[in-house]
Amino acid sequence: MKTRIILPAAAGLCALLAGCGGPKNNLSGKVDIGTDTLLVYVWDAEGAGTDYADTIAVTDGLFSMTVPDTAAFYITLAEKPAPGGRMTSYSDRFLFLPGDAMYVEGPLDELKISGTELYDALEGTAEYKRLDAALDSLYGEWRAVYNEDKEKADSIRALMDEADKAIDTFMYEYVKANPDNLLSGFFTTRLPEKESVEVWELLSDNVRNGKMKGVLDVSIERSRQMLVIEENWNKMKPGYEVPDFRLKNLDGEYMTLDSFKGKYALIDFWGTWCGWCIKGIPDMKAAYGKYKDRLEIVGIDCRDSEEKWREGVEKYELPWTNLYNGDSDEITVAYGVQGYPCKILIDPESKVVEAFLGEDPALYKKLDELFR
Repeated sequence: MKTRIILPAAAGLCALLAGCGGPKNNLSGKVDIGTDTLLVYVWDAEGAGTDYADTIAVTDGLFSMTVPDTAAFYITLAEKPAPGGRMTSYSDRFLFLPGDAMYVEGPLDELKISGTELYDALEGTAEYKRLDAALDSLYGEWRAVYNEDKEKADSIRALMDEADKAIDTFMYEYVKANPDNLLSGFFTTRLPEKESVEVWELLSDNVRNGKMKGVLDVSIERSRQMLVIEENWNKMKPGYEVPDFRLKNLDGEYMTLDSFKGKYALIDFWGTWCGWCIKGIPDMKAAYGKYKDRLEIVGIDCRDSEEKWREGVEKYELPWTNLYNGDSDEITVAYGVQGYPCKILIDPESKVVEAFLGEDPALYKKLDELFR
Protein backbone atom coordinates (compact mmCIF):
# COMPACT_ATOMS: atom_id res chain seq x y z
CA MET A 1 0.00 0.00 0.00
CA LYS A 2 1.31 3.44 -0.84
CA THR A 3 2.62 5.30 2.18
CA ARG A 4 3.41 8.96 2.61
CA ILE A 5 7.14 9.53 2.15
CA ILE A 6 8.92 11.71 4.70
CA LEU A 7 12.01 13.04 2.99
CA PRO A 8 15.30 13.20 4.86
CA ALA A 9 17.52 16.23 4.58
CA ALA A 10 19.56 16.12 1.40
CA ALA A 11 23.13 14.95 1.76
CA GLY A 12 25.75 14.03 -0.81
CA LEU A 13 26.04 10.38 -1.73
CA CYS A 14 28.84 10.80 -4.22
CA ALA A 15 31.14 8.56 -2.25
CA LEU A 16 28.44 5.92 -2.02
CA LEU A 17 26.39 5.92 -5.21
CA ALA A 18 27.21 5.17 -8.82
CA GLY A 19 28.94 7.64 -11.05
CA CYS A 20 31.73 8.38 -8.59
CA GLY A 21 33.81 5.25 -9.04
CA GLY A 22 34.43 2.77 -6.27
CA PRO A 23 32.51 -0.47 -5.59
CA LYS A 24 30.63 -2.42 -8.23
CA ASN A 25 27.05 -1.29 -8.82
CA ASN A 26 24.58 -3.47 -6.96
CA LEU A 27 21.24 -1.75 -7.61
CA SER A 28 20.06 -1.29 -11.18
CA GLY A 29 16.90 -1.37 -13.19
CA LYS A 30 14.58 0.06 -15.80
CA VAL A 31 11.95 2.46 -14.48
CA ASP A 32 9.05 4.20 -16.16
CA ILE A 33 9.61 7.89 -15.45
CA GLY A 34 9.22 11.05 -17.50
CA THR A 35 12.58 12.62 -16.66
CA ASP A 36 16.26 11.77 -16.96
CA THR A 37 16.85 12.03 -13.20
CA LEU A 38 15.95 9.67 -10.40
CA LEU A 39 15.83 10.83 -6.79
CA VAL A 40 17.23 8.29 -4.32
CA TYR A 41 16.43 8.36 -0.61
CA VAL A 42 18.39 6.01 1.64
CA TRP A 43 17.55 5.35 5.31
CA ASP A 44 19.76 3.35 7.63
CA ALA A 45 17.58 0.37 8.65
CA GLU A 46 19.76 -0.58 11.63
CA GLY A 47 19.24 2.48 13.80
CA ALA A 48 22.49 4.35 13.23
CA GLY A 49 20.63 7.35 11.85
CA THR A 50 22.69 7.64 8.68
CA ASP A 51 20.25 8.93 6.04
CA TYR A 52 21.10 10.17 2.58
CA ALA A 53 19.53 11.71 -0.50
CA ASP A 54 20.95 12.11 -3.99
CA THR A 55 20.18 11.99 -7.69
CA ILE A 56 21.02 9.35 -10.31
CA ALA A 57 21.07 9.85 -14.08
CA VAL A 58 18.57 7.78 -16.08
CA THR A 59 18.97 6.95 -19.77
CA ASP A 60 15.95 5.47 -21.53
CA GLY A 61 14.69 4.43 -18.11
CA LEU A 62 17.90 2.57 -17.25
CA PHE A 63 19.97 3.36 -14.17
CA SER A 64 22.68 1.74 -12.10
CA MET A 65 24.12 2.66 -8.72
CA THR A 66 26.04 1.39 -5.71
CA VAL A 67 24.42 0.96 -2.31
CA PRO A 68 26.80 0.61 0.68
CA ASP A 69 27.29 -3.05 1.53
CA THR A 70 28.07 -2.54 5.21
CA ALA A 71 24.54 -2.50 6.63
CA ALA A 72 20.86 -2.79 5.72
CA PHE A 73 19.11 0.20 4.17
CA TYR A 74 15.58 1.22 3.28
CA ILE A 75 15.42 2.86 -0.13
CA THR A 76 12.80 4.92 -1.95
CA LEU A 77 13.08 5.93 -5.60
CA ALA A 78 11.24 8.99 -6.90
CA GLU A 79 10.89 10.87 -10.15
CA LYS A 80 12.56 14.26 -9.91
CA PRO A 81 9.86 16.94 -10.30
CA ALA A 82 10.18 20.00 -12.49
CA PRO A 83 11.54 23.11 -10.74
CA GLY A 84 8.88 24.34 -8.34
CA GLY A 85 6.77 21.24 -8.92
CA ARG A 86 5.61 18.55 -6.52
CA MET A 87 6.89 15.02 -6.33
CA THR A 88 4.07 12.81 -7.61
CA SER A 89 5.73 9.52 -8.56
CA TYR A 90 7.65 7.47 -6.01
CA SER A 91 8.08 3.90 -4.85
CA ASP A 92 7.23 2.30 -1.54
CA ARG A 93 10.40 1.95 0.45
CA PHE A 94 12.16 -1.38 -0.01
CA LEU A 95 14.81 -3.18 2.02
CA PHE A 96 18.35 -3.59 0.70
CA LEU A 97 20.43 -6.11 2.66
CA PRO A 98 24.21 -6.63 2.73
CA GLY A 99 25.29 -8.76 -0.20
CA ASP A 100 22.22 -7.98 -2.31
CA ALA A 101 22.43 -7.42 -6.06
CA MET A 102 18.99 -6.02 -6.81
CA TYR A 103 17.11 -5.29 -10.03
CA VAL A 104 13.97 -3.14 -10.15
CA GLU A 105 11.59 -2.64 -13.03
CA GLY A 106 8.36 -0.87 -13.94
CA PRO A 107 6.42 2.21 -12.81
CA LEU A 108 7.67 3.54 -9.49
CA ASP A 109 4.34 3.00 -7.74
CA GLU A 110 4.23 -0.63 -8.92
CA LEU A 111 7.92 -1.44 -8.80
CA LYS A 112 8.85 -5.11 -9.27
CA ILE A 113 11.94 -6.10 -7.29
CA SER A 114 14.04 -9.17 -8.07
CA GLY A 115 17.49 -10.68 -7.74
CA THR A 116 17.65 -10.99 -3.94
CA GLU A 117 16.78 -13.83 -1.59
CA LEU A 118 14.20 -11.73 0.23
CA TYR A 119 12.28 -10.28 -2.69
CA ASP A 120 12.43 -13.42 -4.79
CA ALA A 121 10.84 -15.26 -1.84
CA LEU A 122 8.23 -12.50 -1.49
CA GLU A 123 7.45 -12.66 -5.22
CA GLY A 124 6.90 -16.41 -4.90
CA THR A 125 4.39 -16.06 -2.05
CA ALA A 126 1.14 -15.98 -4.02
CA GLU A 127 -1.26 -15.56 -1.10
CA TYR A 128 0.62 -12.57 0.31
CA LYS A 129 0.66 -10.95 -3.14
CA ARG A 130 -3.10 -11.51 -3.48
CA LEU A 131 -3.84 -9.98 -0.09
CA ASP A 132 -1.52 -7.03 -0.70
CA ALA A 133 -3.07 -6.36 -4.11
CA ALA A 134 -6.54 -6.38 -2.54
CA LEU A 135 -5.43 -3.83 0.04
CA ASP A 136 -3.85 -1.66 -2.66
CA SER A 137 -7.10 -1.73 -4.63
CA LEU A 138 -9.12 -0.65 -1.61
CA TYR A 139 -6.64 2.13 -0.90
CA GLY A 140 -7.09 3.41 -4.46
CA GLU A 141 -10.88 3.40 -4.00
CA TRP A 142 -10.56 5.24 -0.70
CA ARG A 143 -8.30 7.95 -2.16
CA ALA A 144 -10.81 8.56 -4.95
CA VAL A 145 -13.64 9.42 -2.54
CA TYR A 146 -12.20 10.46 0.83
CA ASN A 147 -12.55 14.20 0.09
CA GLU A 148 -16.01 13.92 -1.43
CA ASP A 149 -18.02 11.14 0.21
CA LYS A 150 -17.19 10.62 3.89
CA GLU A 151 -19.73 7.82 4.38
CA LYS A 152 -18.35 5.81 1.47
CA ALA A 153 -14.76 6.56 2.52
CA ASP A 154 -15.49 5.31 6.05
CA SER A 155 -17.03 2.14 4.60
CA ILE A 156 -13.94 1.50 2.47
CA ARG A 157 -11.70 2.27 5.43
CA ALA A 158 -13.43 -0.48 7.41
CA LEU A 159 -12.71 -2.91 4.55
CA MET A 160 -9.09 -1.74 4.52
CA ASP A 161 -8.81 -2.49 8.23
CA GLU A 162 -10.10 -6.02 7.57
CA ALA A 163 -7.63 -6.44 4.70
CA ASP A 164 -4.80 -5.24 6.95
CA LYS A 165 -5.77 -7.82 9.58
CA ALA A 166 -5.85 -10.55 6.93
CA ILE A 167 -2.29 -9.67 5.90
CA ASP A 168 -1.16 -9.66 9.54
CA THR A 169 -2.73 -13.08 10.07
CA PHE A 170 -1.02 -14.46 6.98
CA MET A 171 2.38 -13.10 8.03
CA TYR A 172 1.96 -14.40 11.59
CA GLU A 173 1.11 -17.91 10.42
CA TYR A 174 3.86 -17.85 7.80
CA VAL A 175 6.53 -17.08 10.39
CA LYS A 176 5.26 -19.83 12.67
CA ALA A 177 5.45 -22.33 9.81
CA ASN A 178 8.77 -21.09 8.37
CA PRO A 179 11.02 -19.95 11.24
CA ASP A 180 14.22 -20.54 9.23
CA ASN A 181 13.18 -18.41 6.26
CA LEU A 182 14.61 -14.92 5.63
CA LEU A 183 11.14 -13.79 4.56
CA SER A 184 9.92 -14.69 8.04
CA GLY A 185 12.40 -12.19 9.46
CA PHE A 186 11.02 -9.54 7.12
CA PHE A 187 7.41 -10.34 8.06
CA THR A 188 8.37 -10.12 11.74
CA THR A 189 9.35 -6.46 11.25
CA ARG A 190 5.98 -5.70 9.62
CA LEU A 191 3.66 -7.23 12.20
CA PRO A 192 1.94 -5.26 15.00
CA GLU A 193 4.05 -4.95 18.13
CA LYS A 194 2.54 -7.77 20.19
CA GLU A 195 2.57 -10.30 17.37
CA SER A 196 6.03 -9.20 16.25
CA VAL A 197 7.53 -9.90 19.68
CA GLU A 198 5.74 -13.25 19.85
CA VAL A 199 7.01 -14.58 16.53
CA TRP A 200 10.52 -13.18 16.99
CA GLU A 201 10.92 -15.78 19.72
CA LEU A 202 10.21 -18.47 17.12
CA LEU A 203 12.77 -17.37 14.53
CA SER A 204 15.79 -19.60 14.07
CA ASP A 205 19.23 -18.38 15.11
CA ASN A 206 20.17 -18.33 11.42
CA VAL A 207 17.52 -15.69 10.75
CA ARG A 208 17.95 -13.68 13.97
CA ASN A 209 21.73 -13.52 13.58
CA GLY A 210 21.90 -13.41 9.79
CA LYS A 211 21.88 -10.50 7.35
CA MET A 212 18.65 -9.14 8.88
CA LYS A 213 20.03 -9.09 12.42
CA GLY A 214 20.41 -5.29 12.63
CA VAL A 215 16.94 -4.68 11.17
CA LEU A 216 15.33 -7.24 13.47
CA ASP A 217 17.10 -5.93 16.56
CA VAL A 218 15.91 -2.38 15.94
CA SER A 219 12.38 -3.51 15.09
CA ILE A 220 11.99 -5.75 18.14
CA GLU A 221 13.43 -3.16 20.50
CA ARG A 222 10.94 -0.64 19.17
CA SER A 223 8.05 -3.11 19.41
CA ARG A 224 8.90 -3.90 23.02
CA GLN A 225 9.14 -0.22 23.84
CA MET A 226 5.78 0.49 22.19
CA LEU A 227 4.17 -2.26 24.28
CA VAL A 228 5.56 -0.65 27.44
CA ILE A 229 4.30 2.75 26.28
CA GLU A 230 0.83 1.33 25.68
CA GLU A 231 0.87 -0.35 29.09
CA ASN A 232 1.91 2.89 30.80
CA TRP A 233 -0.68 4.95 28.93
CA ASN A 234 -3.36 2.56 30.14
CA LYS A 235 -2.25 3.38 33.70
CA MET A 236 -3.07 7.07 33.23
CA LYS A 237 -6.48 6.71 34.82
CA PRO A 238 -8.01 8.85 37.60
CA GLY A 239 -6.19 8.30 40.87
CA TYR A 240 -2.94 6.96 39.40
CA GLU A 241 0.14 8.67 40.84
CA VAL A 242 2.27 9.78 37.90
CA PRO A 243 6.03 9.12 37.74
CA ASP A 244 8.40 11.83 38.92
CA PHE A 245 10.77 13.66 36.57
CA ARG A 246 13.77 15.98 36.82
CA LEU A 247 14.05 18.48 33.98
CA LYS A 248 15.63 21.88 33.43
CA ASN A 249 13.57 25.03 33.04
CA LEU A 250 14.47 28.11 31.00
CA ASP A 251 16.79 29.31 33.79
CA GLY A 252 18.69 26.02 33.83
CA GLU A 253 17.19 25.00 37.16
CA TYR A 254 15.96 21.45 37.71
CA MET A 255 12.29 20.98 38.52
CA THR A 256 10.40 17.88 39.71
CA LEU A 257 6.78 17.07 40.52
CA ASP A 258 7.33 18.48 44.00
CA SER A 259 7.70 21.89 42.35
CA PHE A 260 3.96 21.81 41.60
CA LYS A 261 2.57 20.31 44.79
CA GLY A 262 -0.49 22.09 46.11
CA LYS A 263 -1.88 23.06 42.68
CA TYR A 264 -3.45 21.23 39.83
CA ALA A 265 -0.98 20.82 36.97
CA LEU A 266 -1.49 20.16 33.28
CA ILE A 267 1.55 18.29 31.96
CA ASP A 268 1.77 19.05 28.24
CA PHE A 269 4.12 16.97 26.08
CA TRP A 270 4.73 19.02 22.95
CA GLY A 271 7.31 20.15 20.38
CA THR A 272 7.79 23.07 18.01
CA TRP A 273 7.64 20.59 15.10
CA CYS A 274 4.12 19.44 16.10
CA GLY A 275 1.46 21.30 14.13
CA TRP A 276 -1.42 20.31 16.40
CA CYS A 277 0.59 21.35 19.46
CA ILE A 278 0.98 24.82 18.00
CA LYS A 279 -2.68 25.04 16.95
CA GLY A 280 -3.69 24.31 20.53
CA ILE A 281 -1.67 27.12 22.11
CA PRO A 282 -4.42 29.81 21.95
CA ASP A 283 -6.87 27.54 23.81
CA MET A 284 -4.16 26.68 26.32
CA LYS A 285 -3.46 30.36 26.91
CA ALA A 286 -7.16 31.11 27.38
CA ALA A 287 -7.50 28.34 29.97
CA TYR A 288 -4.33 29.43 31.74
CA GLY A 289 -5.56 33.00 31.87
CA LYS A 290 -8.76 31.89 33.59
CA TYR A 291 -7.34 29.35 36.03
CA LYS A 292 -3.67 30.11 36.68
CA ASP A 293 -4.36 30.81 40.35
CA ARG A 294 -5.29 27.13 40.73
CA LEU A 295 -3.61 25.51 37.72
CA GLU A 296 -0.04 25.41 36.46
CA ILE A 297 0.69 24.29 32.93
CA VAL A 298 3.96 22.38 32.64
CA GLY A 299 5.13 22.28 29.04
CA ILE A 300 7.63 19.46 28.44
CA ASP A 301 9.32 19.98 25.09
CA CYS A 302 10.28 16.78 23.24
CA ARG A 303 12.41 16.05 20.17
CA ASP A 304 13.65 19.62 19.72
CA SER A 305 17.14 20.97 20.07
CA GLU A 306 17.47 23.23 23.09
CA GLU A 307 17.83 26.19 20.74
CA LYS A 308 14.58 25.31 18.92
CA TRP A 309 12.81 24.89 22.26
CA ARG A 310 13.91 28.29 23.54
CA GLU A 311 13.01 29.94 20.24
CA GLY A 312 9.59 28.28 20.33
CA VAL A 313 8.83 29.42 23.89
CA GLU A 314 9.73 32.97 22.89
CA LYS A 315 7.95 32.92 19.53
CA TYR A 316 4.67 31.61 20.93
CA GLU A 317 5.00 33.61 24.17
CA LEU A 318 4.28 30.67 26.44
CA PRO A 319 3.57 32.11 29.91
CA TRP A 320 3.65 28.88 31.92
CA THR A 321 6.43 26.61 33.21
CA ASN A 322 8.56 25.33 30.34
CA LEU A 323 10.85 22.31 30.73
CA TYR A 324 13.21 20.68 28.25
CA ASN A 325 13.28 16.93 27.57
CA GLY A 326 14.95 16.82 24.14
CA ASP A 327 15.42 13.38 22.60
CA SER A 328 15.29 11.40 25.84
CA ASP A 329 12.52 8.81 25.90
CA GLU A 330 12.69 7.93 29.60
CA ILE A 331 9.87 10.27 30.61
CA THR A 332 7.73 9.83 27.49
CA VAL A 333 7.84 6.05 27.91
CA ALA A 334 7.05 6.33 31.63
CA TYR A 335 4.01 8.49 30.86
CA GLY A 336 2.93 6.32 27.93
CA VAL A 337 3.14 9.14 25.37
CA GLN A 338 1.84 7.67 22.10
CA GLY A 339 1.55 10.90 20.14
CA TYR A 340 1.66 14.68 20.37
CA PRO A 341 0.28 16.72 21.92
CA CYS A 342 -0.31 14.59 24.99
CA LYS A 343 -1.79 16.30 28.04
CA ILE A 344 -2.17 14.79 31.49
CA LEU A 345 -4.09 16.69 34.14
CA ILE A 346 -2.98 15.89 37.69
CA ASP A 347 -4.29 16.98 41.08
CA PRO A 348 -2.28 18.66 43.91
CA GLU A 349 -1.11 15.18 45.03
CA SER A 350 0.31 14.33 41.59
CA LYS A 351 -2.51 11.90 40.82
CA VAL A 352 -4.21 11.70 37.43
CA VAL A 353 -7.48 13.55 36.99
CA GLU A 354 -7.72 12.74 33.28
CA ALA A 355 -5.40 12.14 30.32
CA PHE A 356 -5.85 13.46 26.79
CA LEU A 357 -4.13 12.29 23.62
CA GLY A 358 -4.21 14.83 20.82
CA GLU A 359 -5.79 18.28 20.85
CA ASP A 360 -9.05 17.41 22.62
CA PRO A 361 -11.80 19.95 23.47
CA ALA A 362 -12.80 17.64 26.34
CA LEU A 363 -9.76 18.94 28.24
CA TYR A 364 -11.21 22.45 28.49
CA LYS A 365 -14.63 21.13 29.50
CA LYS A 366 -12.90 19.23 32.28
CA LEU A 367 -11.08 22.35 33.46
CA ASP A 368 -14.36 24.27 33.51
CA GLU A 369 -15.96 21.49 35.57
CA LEU A 370 -13.08 21.57 38.07
CA PHE A 371 -12.68 25.28 38.59
CA ARG A 372 -16.05 26.94 38.01
